[in-house]
Amino acid sequence: MNNNDLDGNIVFLNEYQLNEDERFLAAEIAQDDLDMRIEELVVSEIESDSATAIEAIGTEATLFGVNEINSEFKQILLEAIQCKGSNAQDLADKDLGKIVRELVTAYIAHDVEDLV
Repeated sequence: MNNNDLDGNIVFLNEYQLNEDERFLAAEIAQDDLDMRIEELVVSEIESDSATAIEAIGTEATLFGVNEINSEFKQILLEAIQCKGSNAQDLADKDLGKIVRELVTAYIAHDVEDLV
């Protein structure tokens, strides 16, 4: 094999890697755009006190979370209740707030997915 063949292979591999990087970046940008659109719709639903937001915040999202097998929401809720007054309470409350945010966002996003 001569140096020209090696140079050609290196050029081909570099071009291939560049194309792969560009496709990966484009996919990341598209996902970020979709995530931002969903976030905008979720915020809009909550700010407008829509029926979907009221359902999600009031009961439906948390009911969905509680009824899942091995529910992470249920486990975090129990931990937050059981550690009340301890040093771990702040962390447990933070985790509980995070899971409620995720459940409400997922519930609303699912309800408005045809708008995305």
